[in-house]
Amino acid sequence: MNIAVLADSQNHSKEAEAIREALKKGDHTVEIYDVDQQITATLKAKRPDLCCIAAGTEGDTGALQEMLELLQIPFLGSRSESCRISADEKISMFSLLRYVEAAEEGLAVEPLVGFKFSAKLIASELDTIVQVCEERIPGGYPYEVRSLAPEKTATTTVQDSKEFKDALKACEKTGCLVRQWVEGIRVSVAVLGTGWDAHVLPPIDETKNAPVSLAALSSSDEVAQAIRSEIERCAFEVCLALGLRDFALVRLVWDGAQVRMAEVEALPSFAEGSAFEVACKTAGLSIEGVLNHLVEL
Repeated sequence: MNIAVLADSQNHSKEAEAIREALKKGDHTVEIYDVDQQITATLKAKRPDLCCIAAGTEGDTGALQEMLELLQIPFLGSRSESCRISADEKISMFSLLRYVEAAEEGLAVEPLVGFKFSAKLIASELDTIVQVCEERIPGGYPYEVRSLAPEKTATTTVQDSKEFKDALKACEKTGCLVRQWVEGIRVSVAVLGTGWDAHVLPPIDETKNAPVSLAALSSSDEVAQAIRSEIERCAFEVCLALGLRDFALVRLVWDGAQVRMAEVEALPSFAEGSAFEVACKTAGLSIEGVLNHLVEL
């Protein structure tokens, strides 16, 4: 099978190479294409059998998937509308609520309260943003602040108004997300498959990049197992509600009483050491095996 890996200059070496090497082990012909170099015309001419989009490209927001749908070229991962929904935390929570209402069930996961601010708003009304966030975000400081730049950026935790202002100023050209911070165990949960046939892999503790310890969840083995099951159920329901397919990574927080949803990655990193790769390894799987299995479906 002729497979095209779509990447940009930011992730060409790490993400795209990891995918190419994995697929080559399945005896496929794999070529990497730069999405910044007339990618629509290139794919229209080349007509690969299948495309795989590297994490960190425009595929995070569904742009590349939409282009592939237009060209009628199959691809791994979720469709464009699901990617757009999962990339916006407020829309994804709205979709989850609609799913829960339709299923007539209780909401299994609560969202973290957060607000997005444009670069223009930060530059012109920084003090007002600080005041409004202090009024609207429950629990007070600390907050999480993350740039809305296209490339993945680290999250900054701010402890007071001065640090908050500094973090906002650093995002004057990109805009940012400001989100409630809650104490708890932060986990990344990889999900493989589509719909009701999807499988949830072991949750990964984000601070240790290792499988979450049952002892960290509770001193009681029975309670810890129940909490882990709830975490896995929430991840499964999030993917089902958002219509994600093939693979996803759901970031959750267990705050000691309930599961809170932080974000969803419809296009997770497959690179060595990533949460998705660690989850696969913990489950006895390999990225090579997972990708080649999905390609053959």
